[in-house]
Amino acid sequence: MIRELNNRSREIFRQIEQVARTDAPVLVLGETGTGKELVARAIHSLSLRAGQPFVVVDGNIPEQMADSELFGVVRDYPGFHHKEPMIGQFEMADGGTLFLDEIGDLPMALQPKLLRVLQEGKIRPLGSPQPLSVDLRIIAATNRELDKAIQEGQFRRDLYHRLNVVKISVPPLHKRKDDIPRLAEHFLRRNAAELKRPVPRLNEKALELLLKYDYPGNVRELQNLIERAAILTEGETIGVENLPPLEPAGGTPPPTGIPLETRLEEVIDAVEIDYLRRQLENAGGNISEAARKSGIDRKTFREKLRKHGIDWGSS
Repeated sequence: MIRELNNRSREIFRQIEQVARTDAPVLVLGETGTGKELVARAIHSLSLRAGQPFVVVDGNIPEQMADSELFGVVRDYPGFHHKEPMIGQFEMADGGTLFLDEIGDLPMALQPKLLRVLQEGKIRPLGSPQPLSVDLRIIAATNRELDKAIQEGQFRRDLYHRLNVVKISVPPLHKRKDDIPRLAEHFLRRNAAELKRPVPRLNEKALELLLKYDYPGNVRELQNLIERAAILTEGETIGVENLPPLEPAGGTPPPTGIPLETRLEEVIDAVEIDYLRRQLENAGGNISEAARKSGIDRKTFREKLRKHGIDWGSS
């Protein structure tokens, strides 16, 4: 399969194979949906830790929950209402790999605590008199420019250098379209296995349509398209009719000739609603990222969603 991928993807596979032999921290860079977690899982599966836990931690974790979620809590800790002790995610990953997703969004108050774990290999659950030693491999990922975040005082430089021992950059899917056929086949096979049905195939016109599309949502968007088509296809072949309308790369110009009786406010609202929904979709539902790409703060972005009655789920 590696020979059939483009040069950049082959280089990523070579990096994965090389770094998997070590316990060095890895920083995976790339846009939302490019497959950063897939890279982390591949490193783990090829390492000597493959039979041990692979634990995912979201960098967007609320600060007030972070200490208990990450480090755990002993029994009878003040303010902790569970009858049994709570095991933190660092301890859950002991012996295996901890994947810190969207590390660029990690609150500043948590960053020195993470740095201490990386340096000392120890954690202290809330209420515990003694630290616990943990043996784990750290892989972090981000879609942010951490150099810029450091300059803006939003990310610690020492933590960045501790995480950035090995860096793997994952390009957006529109820059590696040669991968689309093999990725589509992989998703078709996985979906067929889950549904316990024969593996369907893409006909030429369907594949041609997929190759023309620009995938603002990257690999995640391709995965969703393929799984949706596979579920809705009754036969053994997926055609264009089984795919949603896909706008070719480059997009199309906005519609003209809006009726003059339409109020300007209605036109502006319609454009804003479409823009907010697309930003949310492209950010995988991550409001912080959607707001950042829109050039506004998270609070303003949320207020606009509420204004237009746009449902953003639990993001």
